[in-house]
Amino acid sequence: MLLAGAALLVALAAWFLLRGDGSTSGPAPAPLTVAPTGPPREPMPTEVADPDEARRLAEHQERRARFEAMRSAFAAGTGETPASRARLEPVLRALWPGRPAAFRVACRASLCLVEPPPPAPASLSALAADPGVRAIADGVFLDPDGADPMGYVLLAAPTAAPGDGVLGPVEQEFLRSSEARDCLSRVGAVGSVEYEVRVDVSGITYRSRTDLERRVLECVDDVLNRIIATTEVPGDVKTASRTFGIRR
Repeated sequence: MLLAGAALLVALAAWFLLRGDGSTSGPAPAPLTVAPTGPPREPMPTEVADPDEARRLAEHQERRARFEAMRSAFAAGTGETPASRARLEPVLRALWPGRPAAFRVACRASLCLVEPPPPAPASLSALAADPGVRAIADGVFLDPDGADPMGYVLLAAPTAAPGDGVLGPVEQEFLRSSEARDCLSRVGAVGSVEYEVRVDVSGITYRSRTDLERRVLECVDDVLNRIIATTEVPGDVKTASRTFGIRR
């Protein structure tokens, strides 16, 4: 870095010497350019030809965006929230027992930053999978690239309605309905569609994986959309997801 800086200063000095007071003739030197740095641009999922690889890339980018949003939200917060820490800390002690505690935790509102014991990758995986954490959390957010050794836990409201209780009836109604299967049988379609359905305080959303042609998928989507439209989502629902689908 120092050598590069010195080279730049020498180049600028030489330019000023040649420029002088304006009496020196000749063309002006070309402007200095700096080569771009940093990692190469990551392709967008729409730029990837393989559907499975495009889906994996989209899910990875989604996890990264959620993690970065939590990291930014925590950095923007101020002060400690003892009540949130009191809810999470006993669960972490059960996950990582020992005295003194091998972890550190800080909470701002319902968002908590967790510094796990080493080795960080294994500890963060345990944090995300721990039933005790999942029972009180609305989400556990980890850096999918593995660069950040911290984890973020978003606590659900103590009175939050179970999200799985919302999605269970949606799945049952969809699978019991003959309308979705009629969409396939009417055109003699052969294939499947799998839905990953998610509920949170913003409502119910989904994404699909399918080998059905577009018009058939749109027909099946309409069935699921009608079920979702008539499903009540409590305002303080706990985030949950389910995967289900049909095949013919």
